[in-house]
Amino acid sequence: MIDRRIFLSRMETFARDETGAATVDWVVGTAAAVTMGLAVMETVGNGVEALADRVSEHIANIEFDWSKENAPPPTNGSDG
Repeated sequence: MIDRRIFLSRMETFARDETGAATVDWVVGTAAAVTMGLAVMETVGNGVEALADRVSEHIANIEFDWSKENAPPPTNGSDG
């Protein structure tokens, strides 16, 4: 069996070891950033989708009269 002193010594060394703390901090920070991004997408996404639908509908309903009577006068390419 394992000597009790050796076991307690190894447990104490393990408890004081902080080499994995940076990794844990990084994982928690990344999870928080992803969660915040998802929350923003959920909040803003619905409004953006509704606006895009309205713009699309407006563009689809534009009517053009391409007859020669209603066409703008031809230009020679100069501004004035």
